[in-house]
Amino acid sequence: MFKLVKKPLAVILSLLMMVSVFAGCALADGPIVLDFLMYVSGAHNGAARYQAMVDRFNEKYAGQYEVVIQPIIQDDYDAKVKQLAGVGQMPTLMYSMNDSGWVSDYVANNQLSYDFGPWLEEHPEIKDLLIPQSLEFCTRGGRVYCLPMLTVSPIGLFYNTAVYNPDKAIGDMTLEEFTESLGDLKISFMTAENAWGTMLFFSSLLGAEPGGVELLSQYGLDGYFITDFSDPLWLSAVTKLQEVLQGYAASNTIGAAFADAQNLFVGNVTAAIMNGPWMFGQFDPNNADAVANWSNDFDGTKVKAAIYPNNICVSTDYVLGQYWISEAASDEQKEVALAFIEFVYQPEELELRMLQEGNVCPNYKPSDAFLEAAAENPLLQSYLGSFNENTVYAPRFDMVVYDSVSNPGFPNLLPGLIMGTMTPQEFVDELARFSLEAQAQGH
Repeated sequence: MFKLVKKPLAVILSLLMMVSVFAGCALADGPIVLDFLMYVSGAHNGAARYQAMVDRFNEKYAGQYEVVIQPIIQDDYDAKVKQLAGVGQMPTLMYSMNDSGWVSDYVANNQLSYDFGPWLEEHPEIKDLLIPQSLEFCTRGGRVYCLPMLTVSPIGLFYNTAVYNPDKAIGDMTLEEFTESLGDLKISFMTAENAWGTMLFFSSLLGAEPGGVELLSQYGLDGYFITDFSDPLWLSAVTKLQEVLQGYAASNTIGAAFADAQNLFVGNVTAAIMNGPWMFGQFDPNNADAVANWSNDFDGTKVKAAIYPNNICVSTDYVLGQYWISEAASDEQKEVALAFIEFVYQPEELELRMLQEGNVCPNYKPSDAFLEAAAENPLLQSYLGSFNENTVYAPRFDMVVYDSVSNPGFPNLLPGLIMGTMTPQEFVDELARFSLEAQAQGH
């Protein structure tokens, strides 16, 4: 009886060893897969370029690592990450957040993110490129909780010289000169989603107001947002916004999402659209996906970039970095996430993004090949040539107010402003009310 037990036991142990060996081989032969929840996907302007970068990474590390983008709409991204964090299932790799205060407060204070400090010491080629203010902000209690920013992307507008070719640089114009130069032409604005382009233009109007930049610059960090809208600059900026929207917004503005506004622009219908340099690829005749959206003989080579009237550009959030990693992720997942970040910021990839998106890396010395390529890109040259030593960098409106104020608060108020059923003062009063409600609710 003893022998009868021993033989099956030996067979079982042998089978278990075989299964273990085959399972080990399967794991060894396959790459470590990182599912990357990412809003630069789908219909996002930068989706094709970002996916191409991911493909290059996957090709370089074939069999070792693989990054798979899990698409999500940008407006849903913050809520999804917060939801997953609340149940202890935060994704391994995150790509910034609109609610930078939540990251700097909740995530950093609870040490929920990976500390990049030691990794940066091992990668001086990346550490030396960091923007000092961003490094300072992304450091809490000696831990670098988010990879600080290396590049900046000031935001302006694009205009189609096939339908609008002003004699004077837009940045050198006053607001009145700009609108007069348009004549009967219209601008691609929007009120749906987060009213992105409209919000950018509003930010430029706030920045052009006396004391506007100084006031806005006090907010947006560490969860400190505007609740007091009593300063006269708010009413002045909203009044100007109403005048421009009523006189120069495209007919589809109410209810238009960004894609709708873009379709009019690449259909030779509107003269201008507000967006950042990451939109360059939409005007590239060699970009088949972009060209497929062109209509009415639109020619992307006719597009130029400019900053806003009164020599204003709108700054992105230069403080919170783009990438951060969950501290709870496995060592394998952290390994592939860090390998991807290192790949993203190697010189070849960095220069390619600078060419494609107009990014500026203040601490980086570009190669001769980059300078030659930049000189051959008229759109990039028009963008870089629009800035001067007197350009004013205005904070983005959505970065200095509570999330619920920027969306859905601000977009929902715009139709009334356009139709005239809401006065500028009522608009300002509603912004104040939304802000106080958000403050009371903690968001």
